[in-house]
Amino acid sequence: MNTGISRRFKFFYLTSLLFAVVSSLTGPFWVIYFEQIGLKYLEISMLIIANHAITLAFEIPTGIIADLWGRKISVIISLLLSSVASIGIFFGRTFPQFLLFFIISGIGATFRSGAYDAWFFDSLTLTAKEEGKEINIEDYWGRLSSGRQLGSLFGFLLGTVVVLAYQLRALWLMEGLGALFIFLYILIAGKEEKHTGQRISAKSYKSFIIEGSSYLFKSKLLTLLVLGSLFWFFSTGILSLAWQPFFKAQGIDPKYFGIILTGYMILSIFVVRKAGILSKKLGSNLRLLQLVGVICAILTLSFIFASGYQWILFILYGGIYSLHDPIFQAHLNKYIPSPQRATILSTYNMSISTVTILSTFIFGVVSDKFSLSMSLVVSSIVCFVTAIIFKVVALLEKSNTIKTQKESE
Repeated sequence: MNTGISRRFKFFYLTSLLFAVVSSLTGPFWVIYFEQIGLKYLEISMLIIANHAITLAFEIPTGIIADLWGRKISVIISLLLSSVASIGIFFGRTFPQFLLFFIISGIGATFRSGAYDAWFFDSLTLTAKEEGKEINIEDYWGRLSSGRQLGSLFGFLLGTVVVLAYQLRALWLMEGLGALFIFLYILIAGKEEKHTGQRISAKSYKSFIIEGSSYLFKSKLLTLLVLGSLFWFFSTGILSLAWQPFFKAQGIDPKYFGIILTGYMILSIFVVRKAGILSKKLGSNLRLLQLVGVICAILTLSFIFASGYQWILFILYGGIYSLHDPIFQAHLNKYIPSPQRATILSTYNMSISTVTILSTFIFGVVSDKFSLSMSLVVSSIVCFVTAIIFKVVALLEKSNTIKTQKESE
């Protein structure tokens, strides 16, 4: 039966898949592109830092726009800015020009980061409520993540074909035009429930920001939950920068990186669809998050010792890694009220940007002063700490549940 929930999910699934295809076109090649046109590694790093720094500056304001005027509008603005940025990079020739377009890209990303997830969560849960049905949001989030993984796979493969048949630079134009196509699709097909946000005066703007941004730190439980995720992104951020140069140093030919990444994505697509099932079998989301943290910590450390076979461990890492996002997002959103969901999630994404900047810096310092292997050791240790934090959160939830039961008796 083609229910309202099914129709809504199909829209978000297709949109997420298209987002992933477009954004993955340049993923395996963008560092190589800027190196080929003459940028120094420091300049390339500055592009990353500028992108995330601007995300920090705009996350909360753009989240508030989504909460006040609608998540659909926010996502549409994001796509327009992303299109301008990608097409601008295609025509760009100098570092200042690239820096400007990376800043525009960062602003565009903030308009979508919290708004899209909030739109998806509210759309499915509110539709289920209207139809008098119960849904397992973890399953839907897992399927959505699977769509994103599938889209990334298509994007990597399409990007590889374009590079082999034409030239690397063309990918930026394709990315920009692809963003415009998604803009038109969402404009026509996207539907949003009657928005619960209200316009606020300039006088109350400050209090709105404080209320939304401080919500994540109102309770010890929620604070630790977010802290666990931030440690996770610190660990994975280091690994995302370290694996390519480390693999190359270990004798793995870079021309196979695309194939390795494809295998990584294929396994992720299959594994992430089981996120909800695995969570049920283990008894809770937090147990699965703990297990993911421990396994990824072990795999990261194993890269150092598995000479010549790191690519196999990396593919396995991708499958385990894919379980984190759908489970964590589903668990986090249960603690967040709908009217301010986009603002609060934007605050969370802003924290991730801060951690990404920090992990980028730490990677550079550790790798330059010590070695790439030491950066992997740091990533592994931090990942293990993530599992410990989620264990503490699980104990707090259990304690709160027992306390609530006693109070109700």
